[in-house]
Amino acid sequence: MRFDGEDNVDLEQHVAAAFIARRFGPRLSAQLTLGGILDGQLEGQGRRFDVNPGFLFSVSGAYRFVGEPGDAVFATATLGYGMSFASTEEEVPDAESVPLSASDLRLGVLLGTTLGETVSLFVAARGFAGPVGWELDGKKRTGSDRHHYAVGAGVVVNLQERLDLTVDASFLGERTLAAALALGF
Repeated sequence: MRFDGEDNVDLEQHVAAAFIARRFGPRLSAQLTLGGILDGQLEGQGRRFDVNPGFLFSVSGAYRFVGEPGDAVFATATLGYGMSFASTEEEVPDAESVPLSASDLRLGVLLGTTLGETVSLFVAARGFAGPVGWELDGKKRTGSDRHHYAVGAGVVVNLQERLDLTVDASFLGERTLAAALALGF
């Protein structure tokens, strides 16, 4: 993260979330995600801050513009908006708790292939922007990610007829690791 265009800090958060999604035909889907920030750390300028528990939510949509369900090759565009709210405390005695909030608009594309009927492999590129609000030493700060992009790969494994496991990792730009278990009904 970069605050006020000058101060670089590293932010690590651990979250747990649940989502509900709806398909609108074979190409379009929408998703609502609600979750909690469990903990984390914000570190920079020789100082460390604990990220306290908080919450997050997002809404997103996906449109498959190449391939039908079951086709060997697919391409999907994604668009989403999310927000998170937590607080931080510096790792010093009698530290004050100060708010940390973020909002994020993301646009992405996934290109992939389905092997058999049970495994789909994909590469993903996402661009995003949105401010992060934080307070340091009594001064309100505005920040954003240093990269504004994420490039990675993932796999979706159909475990049973209505049960999928997804693992998605970004290793260039924003670094993330996400795993999801989805039950269709």
